[in-house]
Amino acid sequence: SIIIYKKETSTLYFGRDSLGRNSLLLEKTESEIIISSTLEQPEPGNVSDCMELPPLGIYKITDSIDQLSLYPWKHFDDYQKLELSKLELLFNSINLLIPIEPKWLLPEPTE
Repeated sequence: SIIIYKKETSTLYFGRDSLGRNSLLLEKTESEIIISSTLEQPEPGNVSDCMELPPLGIYKITDSIDQLSLYPWKHFDDYQKLELSKLELLFNSINLLIPIEPKWLLPEPTE
């Protein structure tokens, strides 16, 4: 997992490796986002949404916690589209950007 904060632009980048071996959890309340490998029990009366972040690529949040940008590792297959739809339940909008397609990713199997 990786989490980087760029102070000059108030931009937070985060993500999991493409194999997704270690959990990265995302908890969203009305006023904040918490990214962690573990989460505490919520306080009584504190409503939040929590999910395991799918290893789809590098995520980016700037000014609004309701808008998320995603640089996918590669073009999505059906499973990755399903994972993205779950993530869309937490955010008002997800801006899909150009896939990163790093050379170290395993090539797609050929028939």
